[in-house]
Amino acid sequence: MDKVKYTQTHEWIEIETIQGIMPSERKRIGTVGITERGQLECGQIAYVELPDEGNEYEQEEPVCALELVNGDVHIVHSPVTGEILENNKALKDDPDLINQTPEGDGWLFKISIDIPRELSLLMDANAYELFDEDDYEEDDEDDEDVYEFDEY
Repeated sequence: MDKVKYTQTHEWIEIETIQGIMPSERKRIGTVGITERGQLECGQIAYVELPDEGNEYEQEEPVCALELVNGDVHIVHSPVTGEILENNKALKDDPDLINQTPEGDGWLFKISIDIPRELSLLMDANAYELFDEDDYEEDDEDDEDVYEFDEY
């Protein structure tokens, strides 16, 4: 399995397996952020509203919001079902980290991977590189990922 997977809404998740003493104690966690391509499409990010640690989300559920310098808001979706274990507190003081290194120090949060089979629904690096969102048709055409801030 690839260590990093990608969503059609431009999130990435880096998968880490934590070994316990017993095989049944093995668990997976993921570090999540937006891709460089997603950041370039959004534009400059001025503020980040991170999820609260302990909150649980289902796959594709909105998790946090990125306020852009033009006032729009980009919604980040959870790539997997799980519990928020940690958020990147450095972004509170320096949201520009997302603009500088969205797939590095600009990560958003860490999440438990409660349903590992969901990872098979995500793209590997090659598939993401070839992915063209114009070919992707959403079930609900009215659901957009960028909103005017006042509407959020």
